[in-house]
Amino acid sequence: MKLVKLKEHIVSLHPQHSSDNSEVFQTKKARFEKGGTLTNLVFVPLQKP
Repeated sequence: MKLVKLKEHIVSLHPQHSSDNSEVFQTKKARFEKGGTLTNLVFVPLQKP
């Protein structure tokens, strides 16, 4: 997402976070990317013997 669109989104839909700096959002992004996806957490294919 372009920075201008992101700022517009935050100001219009999440005004409580409009004063947060970019470091806060980078930390959230890193935490999100570090977490597993649903397929990695639940739907692991079983290996047949």
